[in-house]
Amino acid sequence: MAGPGIRAFHLAWELARHASTTLLAKLDDFDAAALGGGAPPAGLTAVDSRSPRWRDHLRAPSIVISQPHREILQLRGRGERVIWDLFDPVVLEMKEMARTPIALRHRVHFEREWFRLRRALSTGAARIHATPAQRHFYSGVFAALRGDTSSWGDSWLEVPFGVEEIAPLPGGDELRSDVPTLIWGGGLWEWLDPATAIEAVAVANRQGIRCNLRFLGLSRPHDVSSDSSLRQIRALIDSAPALVVTNDEWTPYRERSQWLLASRASIMLHRKSLESDYSIRTRFFDSLWCGVPVIASEGGYVAELVRDEALGVVVPPGDTSAVVEAIRRLVDDDEFHAACVKNMERVRPRFLWKNVTEPLVDKVRQLQQTR
Repeated sequence: MAGPGIRAFHLAWELARHASTTLLAKLDDFDAAALGGGAPPAGLTAVDSRSPRWRDHLRAPSIVISQPHREILQLRGRGERVIWDLFDPVVLEMKEMARTPIALRHRVHFEREWFRLRRALSTGAARIHATPAQRHFYSGVFAALRGDTSSWGDSWLEVPFGVEEIAPLPGGDELRSDVPTLIWGGGLWEWLDPATAIEAVAVANRQGIRCNLRFLGLSRPHDVSSDSSLRQIRALIDSAPALVVTNDEWTPYRERSQWLLASRASIMLHRKSLESDYSIRTRFFDSLWCGVPVIASEGGYVAELVRDEALGVVVPPGDTSAVVEAIRRLVDDDEFHAACVKNMERVRPRFLWKNVTEPLVDKVRQLQQTR
């Protein structure tokens, strides 16, 4: 699952512990027990959004929680019962996509996303941000539109990303390598910087630091980026066949921990941009769950967390030499690596899904009491 799908699933799972909850999404071979690692809460129901009467499931509930999709914005008489989840700054992502040639339909999509964001900031019972920086960004957008954010009151909820309570599923010996592996667990979007990761691994090996780089998945869940960016990355991967290995298809959700636990460190690099300042790197939380130290580019919530809690190494964007030094520390320095793992174990409970969703659960209870 992509980040929004992971988030929707776990928000629904946690809410279902307290209230009857319907997860409305595209559900191919959906198995809640398999995805959640155990029996789902009794209050959880899943409905495929492609079913003939899927709109009925939007009209029926007393509260709707969603990103600002068109269908939700078109609900009549339900604005006071909608909670907008703005954890994903889509408009900033699409701004970065515009750096490469994209089709006219993507430009139209960009304008539509701005319209949807403006509507979400002006309507609804509450809005969710994932980081304090996101709250500041959205406040600035709203102030530019209306000039005053005092009407928001307590309508903002901070719900970052989370980690699971169950233990990660370990992989077999067949996934492990004699050479320390760095794992790239996210996508290959335009705002990310896999090229520097590939270059750093090549330089590290030339300097005698044995390691390789694994991309957990090269395919994309939907076609929203330019083909040229993917071709460039694939060309770089092909230029270093002995050092870079890939899973060409997306790894099944429940199997992702097997690959992480077979890795020495996780690497997530990005270019310097507004997207990096206001994003929350969802795949970091898989590394936190599995206790895999992180090499992260400066900028944004995750980099601050890695730096402040000593969960790995933070490097300047695009600085190959700094990435090589980070690799050296996490590959060769067992004491430093173990300290990072211990710090992850200390921090992890703070980000359990049941804990990060408490503000949302409380808001739902409040809205139910005022029906």
